[in-house]
Amino acid sequence: MAKHVSCTSDDFEAYRQKNTGKYLVGLTKFPEAYLWPDLNLRDLSSKSLPIFVNSRGRNPPSAFAHTNINITHLATVSHAVEVPAFLPGYELFMDRDSADKYGRLVWWYE
Repeated sequence: MAKHVSCTSDDFEAYRQKNTGKYLVGLTKFPEAYLWPDLNLRDLSSKSLPIFVNSRGRNPPSAFAHTNINITHLATVSHAVEVPAFLPGYELFMDRDSADKYGRLVWWYE
């Protein structure tokens, strides 16, 4: 009998292990799989790692902000990890390129 080889990302694998199909049970035992689904042992032990590090090192964080938010979508909608509540009156800037301005939380009336 052929051995099953998983082709899914770690976040979907964690979701499949947690979700019985009856209901969502809340926080997961595998939060890292949801928060870092693009980093896994397969990629860290292959030629993908130098490419990943080179790309992240040569580009500002804002170049990856949209993708980083999108890859955590499954974690958010399945309630597998805690997500901070919306902060009314504040804006989080993720389109800045300098270290002191990227990810800055600013009050609307500042």
